[in-house]
Amino acid sequence: MGGTGITTTWAAPLGAVHKAAKWPAITCMNIWKEQLIQDKIVLRGGYHQVLDKPGLGIELDEKTIKKLTVDYHWIDKVRHVYRYSRASGEVVYMGASKEDLQRVYPAAALPVCERGSVTLPYEDDGSKKFKEIWEAVKDGKTLRRFEGKKRAPAKRRYYSE
Repeated sequence: MGGTGITTTWAAPLGAVHKAAKWPAITCMNIWKEQLIQDKIVLRGGYHQVLDKPGLGIELDEKTIKKLTVDYHWIDKVRHVYRYSRASGEVVYMGASKEDLQRVYPAAALPVCERGSVTLPYEDDGSKKFKEIWEAVKDGKTLRRFEGKKRAPAKRRYYSE
């Protein structure tokens, strides 16, 4: 669970009263430079004390919050595309975020561990090729095509009894 000190002070009482709470002992608060609260969270023996009264018991760091506030209301979504290439030369492009890939990949009926295959992010380089692929796969769709070397047609074999 990631977040600032606000998240940590929220998670502590929730974890203390919820009988099914099995959250890890870390809320990743230290990955952020700013905690957005005035006082540091005190940990003793690996534990954070929960208040015995309503509220979180914190004061927000208004100055830091104001400094970090942005002047826009949304961020344009990144155009995520993954490219699954098989040893046979077949390539499948999937329009999905990392989270959605867990749904899109099995829905495309792709093998899980096929020798010689690899799945990698396909970078949005602003090219016409990327744009064409993106248009084909956006909204969780897939695009299958052959991108390997052209193979000679298989020779017919005749067997006699």
